[in-house]
Amino acid sequence: MKRTALGFLVSALLVLVGITALRGTVSAENDDPIASVHNGAPRGLLAIAVLLEQHEVPLTVRRTFEDPEPIDGALWVVPPPERTSWTEQDARALLAWVEGGGRALVLCDEDAARRERLRPLLDAVGVVCDRVDVAIGDVAFTDARGTMPGFARGLVVRGSGRVRAKGPTSVVPAWRVGNDEVVVKRQVGDGMVTVLGSATVLANDGLALGENAAFLLDELARSAASHLVVDERHHRMRVHGVWANAFARGAGPRTGALALLLLVPLSLLALSPRPGDAPPADDEGAGAPAAAAQARALAALLARAGR
Repeated sequence: MKRTALGFLVSALLVLVGITALRGTVSAENDDPIASVHNGAPRGLLAIAVLLEQHEVPLTVRRTFEDPEPIDGALWVVPPPERTSWTEQDARALLAWVEGGGRALVLCDEDAARRERLRPLLDAVGVVCDRVDVAIGDVAFTDARGTMPGFARGLVVRGSGRVRAKGPTSVVPAWRVGNDEVVVKRQVGDGMVTVLGSATVLANDGLALGENAAFLLDELARSAASHLVVDERHHRMRVHGVWANAFARGAGPRTGALALLLLVPLSLLALSPRPGDAPPADDEGAGAPAAAAQARALAALLARAGR
């Protein structure tokens, strides 16, 4: 088989490996209701970005752990983490920022894995997020009412997530659905942490319901600066966990990696010269010193013979 044909075969196999790995990864991504301002799925937060644009409110998205902290006085929104857990150090940094006068809005999720990844931050705030058994669609379990005049907005909660104080922590139950708190607030230094038991209130399929959008704008108005920051750092793997995460995301990446490991030695074997093979035409040029020397010697003999 010629080298060009082998090269074409290797290229085709590499493309197949890439497609296999990509399909496995993308299909897994599409199955995840990631709470991101770039996600237009029902449980995404793209509607928040659209709302802020309509009201000419600046939006900053923290994507990496190297990004700077939000400016003083901004509203720091923490969505349910999709990939990595909050650490105690992460939580201390946020609360230290709040103590200086910042405001944080923490969104819990009905999914147990996301709640667990958020737990170090919830522990630091002194609250617990959990699910309750509710009849979704029954207004008795979806309409949240404020507990005092300052919390007059009527919220519509599509999910079953709720929040409560942990132990003796002093929190203000701001909104309730029946006997369960869905929004609580805790004063931290000169700032405030608000915990929302269900991110569905601000999700794409919930922001337009009731006065949910007005609730977010009220929280923004209470901050010193008209600026909103969405912390999406935990939607991505920290550097040391990227490869482990790729292999944990289904058959696609694993199959692609295995095929690539098998492809490399087979490609080298196929492309290596075999005993008895005639030298390729491209090896007769500058890349074959012995053949070139023979050609020069023959030319010299012919030149002398022609004299």
